[in-house]
Amino acid sequence: MLRKLSLLLLLATGYPAPPPRVSASAVVQLYQAGETTRDIAFGQGCTVRRVQQILAGAGLLLGYKPIHPDAENVVHFEISRHGPNYGGRMLLGVLRAQHPGWRWSRALVYAVLRRNNPAAHFARCEWAWRRIAREPYYAPHFGYSFHIDLACKIQEYRLYVFAGLDGCTRRVLHLRALTDKLPTTVYEKCCLPIFHEHGMPDQLVSDKGFEFRICSYVCFMLASVFAHRRSSTRAPHRCVPSKRNVRHPPRCTAVTHRPCPCTEPLPPCRPSWSASTTRSTCASSSTSVG
Repeated sequence: MLRKLSLLLLLATGYPAPPPRVSASAVVQLYQAGETTRDIAFGQGCTVRRVQQILAGAGLLLGYKPIHPDAENVVHFEISRHGPNYGGRMLLGVLRAQHPGWRWSRALVYAVLRRNNPAAHFARCEWAWRRIAREPYYAPHFGYSFHIDLACKIQEYRLYVFAGLDGCTRRVLHLRALTDKLPTTVYEKCCLPIFHEHGMPDQLVSDKGFEFRICSYVCFMLASVFAHRRSSTRAPHRCVPSKRNVRHPPRCTAVTHRPCPCTEPLPPCRPSWSASTTRSTCASSSTSVG
């Protein structure tokens, strides 16, 4: 009764009705009787893809392996043989290698894993979530972190694209195409203009490429020489994986007394470390880099 009322409500409000349930045995009988998949789909009120899935599960389509008749018990046996450390992908690989003549449903394997050992399943899900989730990013003011990277997708043509941006404002500090990625070229043509225009950041972030060695050396050298003028205790340079370099928040939040300079034009300045949180001020006794 409740189902009929819900269907009447859907029809009265103009919403499409839910798809009808397709009988797998009826689809198999119609296919064996000579009906085409298109005619079966039209008669059953479903898509051709759904009819093909049912026929593939029954092993009636050419090129499709049938599903193992005792698939659930076989999956249980493989889980008990390999232990709780095997996830869905590894278990599917084992099943396909041990039973090559059968097709294994990914949904069935994951369902059996959840029922067999829920604690191990959710532990694997949590570990995978920690691996793929975006990490929290903190950058309270301009110059807190400068991120630099070199794109080498078209290095066959001897072209390399350098990009540098600020972590807080996400402002592009420098964008340039290079014909080589020597450390001297990257420093003189890319990093040095950033330092001259915006000053030295609290921390320079890059990947572990050899082309950033001189940039890292300059950051550590100036940090040791002018340690008394630095307001930050963080390392002047940090190496992280290249994919981690792009994990930025949707927008920055300024927590200093000065508004976040997302749209303000920055005046030209010489590199200097100041005790204040403003990283782009021109000091009277500035330190030239280069």
